[in-house]
Amino acid sequence: MSSHQPTGGKSTSPLPLENFSLVLGGPLYQLWSRAHLGNVSSHLRLRIVTLSSLCWLPLLLLSTWEGTLLEGVAVPFLLDIESQARFLICVPLLVFAELIVHQRIRGIIAQFLERQLVPDASLPRFNQAIGSAMAWRNSVAVELALLLFVFSSGYFIRTSTFVLEASTWYVTQRGGQDHLSFAGIWFFWISIPITQFLVLRWLYRILI
Repeated sequence: MSSHQPTGGKSTSPLPLENFSLVLGGPLYQLWSRAHLGNVSSHLRLRIVTLSSLCWLPLLLLSTWEGTLLEGVAVPFLLDIESQARFLICVPLLVFAELIVHQRIRGIIAQFLERQLVPDASLPRFNQAIGSAMAWRNSVAVELALLLFVFSSGYFIRTSTFVLEASTWYVTQRGGQDHLSFAGIWFFWISIPITQFLVLRWLYRILI
């Protein structure tokens, strides 16, 4: 990441603005890039399909195999409207939002200069603030901390939020105890953590 800061004059300010984005950075973006899915515009649909499929398709297959797709429990998989909406609507929207933010954020930031809201004397501090935002955006430690939260405290949030007092496609009740189905294991340890991570990642970028 460049730490360039202009020494004065508005002619040096476009460089950080050209590179500024809340989307093009961070470990997840690097992972997309290594998978040749780094371009926000051209790879958006494939990103949506990849994440939604990873969250939803194994649940469909496992619940079919376990006989809980449409029957067999109080809440079968396809009748669990909350889960369908979470993985087929919310996850795609969280990914689609990257394109909207990527296209508009630079124009919004540029208004500070075009409308002369930033005086010449404050340009170094303005560019320093942009560079600092990009550094926080690229932070490996922050995204690792989000993952750690998702797979630690997030697990207790999941179990206290999603477990119902009835047998469902992801949890069955036997002998007064809850038992995760195979679909439930994927649900609690893959699908929901992905969704939680995407939400927390957006909240962090809003904070930036």
